[in-house]
Amino acid sequence: AMNLYVHISVGLAVISILVLGLFWPLADPPPPVEHTALGAWLDRAGRLTHYVLYALLIAAPVSGIVLQFARGN
Repeated sequence: AMNLYVHISVGLAVISILVLGLFWPLADPPPPVEHTALGAWLDRAGRLTHYVLYALLIAAPVSGIVLQFARGN
């Protein structure tokens, strides 16, 4: 039971930090993208990777919450 409490607490902390991270660029915008010799496709790949990582960070805690509700907790 204690292990589940810690697991849930860490999941909620991840969600909280993620929400702060999503709103942070509104308060402190990132610098403009510098173009490199590797081309525009690498800029797009980096941006896509960034979005995929955010999606995974959202999916992990949300799936845990859904599973807990499905179990009736």
